[in-house]
Amino acid sequence: MALARAAFRDAPFVILDEPTAALDEHGTHGSLMAAGGRYAELFALQAEGYLDAAAIPGR
Repeated sequence: MALARAAFRDAPFVILDEPTAALDEHGTHGSLMAAGGRYAELFALQAEGYLDAAAIPGR
């Protein structure tokens, strides 16, 4: 998954890490997002980068 993300992004460097990996063993994605805690915050930050890139014409 990290390599696919690296190929998708046009960045000068890529850090191959999954910031929510240590948190996702404490519930399902849906329940963690509904709780609005740290997992939801980190997931939203990560997803924001992809949403911004998708909104740029020609990408």
